[in-house]
Amino acid sequence: MKLLFFAAFDVAFTVRFNAQTGFDSTACRAQDVLYAEGAPEGFVNPLVDFGSHHLLEMLDVGVDASALQTCYNLHREQGEWKLGWKKKMIDAMIQFGQTTMDSKARDLLVQPLLANILDWQQPGAKKLVTWALEHEDGRNPFCTNIETMDPQERMDLRKEIRELFEHFGDLLVSGHAEHTSLQLDPGSSQVNTTLSFLIKKAIAATFVADCNIKSASQVSHNKQLSWDTSINWPPVVLQSFELLKKATATSREIFFLQSLVDVFQEYVKATAVDLSSPEIAPEIEGLWKLLEDGSRQRKTSPRRVYAEAQRSFETSKPPDARPKSCLCNHIAQSVSLAFAQRLFELGFDANRAVDDWVWQATDLEKMLDLFTITEEGLEDPNLSFLNLLFEANRLPRLPVQQSAGVSEESAAKSIVKAVLVGLPMLQNYLAHLDIKNGGHQSIKVNYAKKVKWFLFLNIAWAVWHENMQVGEGELQRVSLQHRQQNVAMGLLVSAFAVVSEFSWDGKLFKEENSEAFNDFNVGLYTVWNYRWVAALFEPRRLQYHFWHGLGLPVLQALGNEKSSAYWVNYRRDGLMTAMMNLAPLPQDESQ
Repeated sequence: MKLLFFAAFDVAFTVRFNAQTGFDSTACRAQDVLYAEGAPEGFVNPLVDFGSHHLLEMLDVGVDASALQTCYNLHREQGEWKLGWKKKMIDAMIQFGQTTMDSKARDLLVQPLLANILDWQQPGAKKLVTWALEHEDGRNPFCTNIETMDPQERMDLRKEIRELFEHFGDLLVSGHAEHTSLQLDPGSSQVNTTLSFLIKKAIAATFVADCNIKSASQVSHNKQLSWDTSINWPPVVLQSFELLKKATATSREIFFLQSLVDVFQEYVKATAVDLSSPEIAPEIEGLWKLLEDGSRQRKTSPRRVYAEAQRSFETSKPPDARPKSCLCNHIAQSVSLAFAQRLFELGFDANRAVDDWVWQATDLEKMLDLFTITEEGLEDPNLSFLNLLFEANRLPRLPVQQSAGVSEESAAKSIVKAVLVGLPMLQNYLAHLDIKNGGHQSIKVNYAKKVKWFLFLNIAWAVWHENMQVGEGELQRVSLQHRQQNVAMGLLVSAFAVVSEFSWDGKLFKEENSEAFNDFNVGLYTVWNYRWVAALFEPRRLQYHFWHGLGLPVLQALGNEKSSAYWVNYRRDGLMTAMMNLAPLPQDESQ
């Protein structure tokens, strides 16, 4: 594990080093890295064109995108010899799989594999996999025209779909049986009841999102969000209400939105939870302040949370953080320091973490490699999925004894967590291939419609389980007040997901709400999710979540796309890399 030792004298030393050695600090490119590192004979160095990615220009560290990719390719090549024969065989299968997945033969591989992983043995399993992976008009099996069926066919279809919904719904809210002795307070009990109901309703909404259903497609002009105005709500809560009220919504979305706001209010009243000064980790206090300041300073229109940071990115030059040389470890130090400097403006301050845990736990070269494959994947979704398969093949595995004795419900919960994190990457990969191979343009529209409800299910699932305290000891790291505050925040974040609107251009999603809505949504989600994972894992396992799961996705969206509206793409891929690297640390495996 590498430690970070950046100090003021380091910058001065770099300047003297460059002057004495004649090192050209204007740029490290692929050929410079290969020269500095000494590439092995026969080394193949595939590069992706990052011409549309502007983040590295904004960081201005004198490192070209090709240098980052070369370091990643070198590290993967160097790690190849450490793999056993089984993992080498898996690597070869992944390489072969790229060709296979580019063809229609993927249907013979992916659909049975996905159904087997999820243990979907119900009669409707094939319909569900078709829904997940195919988005062209007419392909959604849940949009069947019932009017053309005879009575028996209608009855059989309804039974099949009901069993499927119940199966998926039970998976999402699994774990209750493990805590039959758990006595919930009235507020938590109401959250449990409401979220269980809404999650199962949202499953139906997800499956028919691209069907021509009036309640799901027509904007409602008759109903508006309401809340209890007799309560002196904290600025962040009041700003949430006002942004949610202004969002365009259908009748179905208004129903979900009002239900979530109602249960949020009931929960706050029942628990007397204080949201005016929530417990916030020192390293993200700056982000909470951005949310509060933006909420207090609103006048006629909401203020963007990231407006000042984005202006700073475009007008100010960061402190010089150019590498000492084009060795990969020097590049990693330089780029990491630049990340930290820019993330500070977005409310993330790694230097304020207790006991300096962020820097102490972060392997800088590994961190930069994971950033690189995220950037590659956003440029070419083919690489997004395949690079992560390569990474997963190189991860240490949990010791067998740690997985022994896991109940069926805990196993089901783990499966759902993996699906909610991993399925969107597979969907994006395959949908991109469909468009690339001449698929109908309706794929873009229909796929975007499904994303909103899948995002809601992801968030609501997390809130439901935090509320239920599922998993023995999982929430012992935080206080009861922290948990209650986060459940309340999670209900608001769920509400934002319901009225988030997306488009998809064949590669990237874009949130089509107002810029103020998008910024606030991303900021509030980030605070809530950071607190959620902090309740589950010790800090020394959260470094990649700090960087790739939450911090860098905002920076990448603002740096590359000039808008937080594209955050969901970087969050999707970054979260996957962060989750994969929650594996046990070396010292854990040796015990």
